[in-house]
Amino acid sequence: MKRGTHLLMGAAAAMPIAVALPPVGAFGSLWFGMTGGGLPDYLDLRSEARRSLRHRGVSHSFLVLVLTVGFAWLVLDALAREEYRLIPVPERYVLPWSLSLGVGMPSHLLGDACTRAGIQPWLPLLRWRVHLLPRFLRGRSDGTINLFARAAAVAVLLVGLVLYAHYSLSS
Repeated sequence: MKRGTHLLMGAAAAMPIAVALPPVGAFGSLWFGMTGGGLPDYLDLRSEARRSLRHRGVSHSFLVLVLTVGFAWLVLDALAREEYRLIPVPERYVLPWSLSLGVGMPSHLLGDACTRAGIQPWLPLLRWRVHLLPRFLRGRSDGTINLFARAAAVAVLLVGLVLYAHYSLSS
């Protein structure tokens, strides 16, 4: 999948969490979902860690997913409890924002599992390659699969935005 598609998929995955929050919380939830959607590729293609990681390697594993979400929760919780409020994080947003990151990252893994290359989600323990689609439906990262995923993510975001507006105006 292309980077923009992964970001949209991450935001779309976080939309069910965002619609239940006030505007600031909803925006943060979508941002964390989008961040989770792009994080696996950022780790192995753009960050300094790329020197020791290969694309779709351990950065696309459940291990990194659990460690990242746990670390994010710890940081957000610490910021919410901090008395000086250098970066104000309301305590009521710690869990939804952590969950949003936690659904954004799997959206990335699911998207890549639909491509020809697939993913190895059990690294570093097992090297099993996982594909979600049968061989004849798998595509290139920039092909029809990418277009379909992008359209589906935009549709989910639009429906979520309409629902959010409806419930906000009716309250």
